[in-house]
Amino acid sequence: MIVKNLISALRTEEEVYINDLGLFKKCFKSSQLEKGILYPPCWMLTFDEKAEGSGFAFTLYVSQHELMKIVDADHAIREWVAQLVEDLKKNKKVHVDGLGTFVRKKNDELSFESELIPELNQEYDGMNPIPVEVVDKRKKKSLSAGKAKKVTAQEVEVEAVPVSVAEPAPVSEDKPAPVAALEEAPMSASEPEPEPVSAVEPEPVESPEPAPVAALEEESM
Repeated sequence: MIVKNLISALRTEEEVYINDLGLFKKCFKSSQLEKGILYPPCWMLTFDEKAEGSGFAFTLYVSQHELMKIVDADHAIREWVAQLVEDLKKNKKVHVDGLGTFVRKKNDELSFESELIPELNQEYDGMNPIPVEVVDKRKKKSLSAGKAKKVTAQEVEVEAVPVSVAEPAPVSEDKPAPVAALEEAPMSASEPEPEPVSAVEPEPVESPEPAPVAALEEESM
């Protein structure tokens, strides 16, 4: 019951404090490659035993969602915390289903490793870890060097292949080249040559002879 309400509260809240235990806080973890496996992004939980706070908000949350009195909700939370502490005295590592694993270290410090909680990662539903083949850098360099050598050998072979060039057919001396024939071809006989224009001489105009003076005088009388 306590774990269920803790996860439900963290769906809307960034952190939840539990009295006599510590502070649980959401932390986003981006996708990363670990030991040849690509893990998708997800929300995980962190735990701080030394954080200070008040657990009344979580007590009130349990009371409202479990329809319990605040006193009864507080008592249920304290019993759950006491049982966890008792288990950690017997075993240095205690796993809580649906939440994660608590570990009591030699310096009496309590650490926590979160599980992948589906309720907090509904937006990444269906994204599963994918195995990825990791190529050693030294192996990669050797493969690239061998590929470069192969390409160089192929280039040498291509350069060594002789290329045959077709020689032009010899031109017969009896027949002139087509270009020369066009240049030296005479003017076609069908085109008439222009006739020379002859200059026309004008015919001489005879000027009238003047009448004798005596005849003019007789006519006037």
